[in-house]
Amino acid sequence: MQTMLKSLYWILLQELSVKLISFITSIILLWYLSPSAFGSFFFVWLFFSGFAVWRTGGTQETIVLFGKDNSALWQAQFWQIQVKTIYSLILLVPLLIFDEFILGGPLSFTLWVLMSLIFILEGLYAVPQYVGELQKNFKSIFRWYVFAEIMASVTGIWLAYRGHGIYALMAKMIVSAAIKTAGMWMNFHFPLLRVVKTMPQEQNQFEKPLSITKSLNYMVRNIDDFMIGRYLGDAVLGLYNRVYNISLYPFLQLGSAVNRALLPEAGSVAKERHGTLFLNLFAFNLYTYSIATIALYWWCPIIVLQFLPDIWHPTAPLFKIFAGVLLLQGLSRPNSVFFALSGETQLELKWNVILKINTIIWLSIGVFLYKDIEMVVWCYLAAVVISAILQWIVLDQILTLPKKWWKPGFQHFLYVAICWIVFQKVIVISPYWIGLFLMVAVILKWLIFDRDMVFRCKQFFDIEAKS
Repeated sequence: MQTMLKSLYWILLQELSVKLISFITSIILLWYLSPSAFGSFFFVWLFFSGFAVWRTGGTQETIVLFGKDNSALWQAQFWQIQVKTIYSLILLVPLLIFDEFILGGPLSFTLWVLMSLIFILEGLYAVPQYVGELQKNFKSIFRWYVFAEIMASVTGIWLAYRGHGIYALMAKMIVSAAIKTAGMWMNFHFPLLRVVKTMPQEQNQFEKPLSITKSLNYMVRNIDDFMIGRYLGDAVLGLYNRVYNISLYPFLQLGSAVNRALLPEAGSVAKERHGTLFLNLFAFNLYTYSIATIALYWWCPIIVLQFLPDIWHPTAPLFKIFAGVLLLQGLSRPNSVFFALSGETQLELKWNVILKINTIIWLSIGVFLYKDIEMVVWCYLAAVVISAILQWIVLDQILTLPKKWWKPGFQHFLYVAICWIVFQKVIVISPYWIGLFLMVAVILKWLIFDRDMVFRCKQFFDIEAKS
């Protein structure tokens, strides 16, 4: 447990530092770049990053579960990623040829080449980083990530100030990827002269469904961006994308940080104890994401209206809807870890296909029927609600959770709702202060009724370590 807490400390510090720098940079860039510039860049990058997920999806989990002191597996993973990089770039050539049909507008050759450079660099440092995480050397990773983000942000802001538009965003990503590649190889180098192209069948059967699942997750998670960019325009996509990246994305990345620290530690936990671990994490996330959701719902719209340029004011109502998305996706964040730990990656793949179809249907309703950005977000929230419930039903069967394990969560939400009604209708607190009072109410409940939660988690891992 002590090792996990130390790893989690450095991962959270890395995520908080990088996201804080990125957040400040994004706010500064809002004054120099238009929504169309953000939308145009992100719309094209959607296709590259989609192939990036397919390229490295499952790599981290495979290295953690099968690759301890196994340099042959590391080599096989590295060269497999490079082969997938070549395939991906070939498959991305149609973006240049059929740009009017796919993107709805022209794509310059220069822009395609620069994005390909970013794509290649990101594929070079993935395996060295995962090996470093397997060795729990998160401190060095933290240093390189923060340094890369600082240098990239300075480059992007300077070029945006000089009027280079979308190329400022391109340069920012190139600098970041180049520094990360150099840093990961300097710290976690391993022999790669011997080309290993194949992996044992067991590891292949584990990784392939996981890779496909993550690719499907990415496609559906970003299908809203594609639909908005293609059918509602780059400017609308720029508004939508900034809301997601400034508010929702940083909170969910913290959940990913917990997963990164959890996976190496939980890999040694007995299968029959996975249910207990799941319940402890669910209770912890219930409190942390409740506080984040309240802050997002009450304070972000006020900040947008008070401090951002007028052109960004239409994003204010979107924050309140995204608050519900944040809560449900935050609570569901560890689900993929438990599918992987239970060896049920193929079952997860089958269910994800069903859930992704559900999401596409809801998003299509928002984009094609209502043609309104706010309704798109409402439809996305409806899809997230259904997906979260179905995932928990499946995990209930896999982990053999106790009956009505969800009851504490229901009671928690009822408590928050009652506090909300009391503050708004009975005490009649100003809307500017309700968010703060609700956060205090949640924290007090945490301290009074569940203050020993962290101790229970620590005790759980201590017992597992001894056994």
